[in-house]
Amino acid sequence: MWIFAASSGSWASGAASMLAFGAGTCVFMLLFGLLGVFLPKRYNKYLLKGSTILIEIAKVTKPTEAQKKAVGTNGDIFSLLVKSGDKIISEFNKGKATVRVEIPAKLADKKVAAIHIADDAKIEQLAGKVLTIGGKKYYEFTTPHFSTFALVDADELGLEVEEPQVDAKALTAKLTPIARSAKTAKKNVKVTVILDKQDKAMIKELKDAGYTVKYRFYRSTKKAAGYKAAVTKKTASYTNTSGKKGTKYFYKVQVRVYDENGKLAAKTALKQCKYAARTWNKAK
Repeated sequence: MWIFAASSGSWASGAASMLAFGAGTCVFMLLFGLLGVFLPKRYNKYLLKGSTILIEIAKVTKPTEAQKKAVGTNGDIFSLLVKSGDKIISEFNKGKATVRVEIPAKLADKKVAAIHIADDAKIEQLAGKVLTIGGKKYYEFTTPHFSTFALVDADELGLEVEEPQVDAKALTAKLTPIARSAKTAKKNVKVTVILDKQDKAMIKELKDAGYTVKYRFYRSTKKAAGYKAAVTKKTASYTNTSGKKGTKYFYKVQVRVYDENGKLAAKTALKQCKYAARTWNKAK
């Protein structure tokens, strides 16, 4: 639970998950305490068995020479430990645990893989995938045991890694573009697309996957209807140079995503964009 909360990418969501976890377990803790009171003392040792579970995850700051050699130049080693009382849990009896670790900066532009490092420094690649949460990249993998792991440069160690499949439609549906307008020195109207940090991260993910991102600008004399396309550009801004004096125009932007063959793969709905408004004051 601590790992889940710490990797949520947000103090608020982490705190909420811990609150929900606490609320859900308090009833069982109360029952557990009552059992300890009403059961004869000779049974206490059985109650105490496994009553405390501690999960520890920490970066290995002083790896052995064998570990350094095993992970390569860019590898990041960490240890994962689960304790039940004084007992260390190392395996899950045919089960598996899911671990999520933030990808370090030195692996940001690499193909990432997760490996388990045995006591004899032999490595075992673990199945996993890259996730983007709150603009940060994490690597999530499954393991049947706890001990020493590492995130590594797959190319450096010669490991096979499946290229992550980017769902262009799903990412595009999450975008929240905002149109902003400003008058230019020549009394034209410049419209700019504003993207927040998360939007920029998703745009980058699309581009890194080989997609081309363009912006289609729309204009209307009504706030909620009648929008007509004015221009489509690779840049996130355009300048409107025509209009009827005294008329208030509303502007919206559509993000359009094209595959490697130039075919439209996804686009935002106009309702995803917050409009900009500007009255045209330039004479013909």
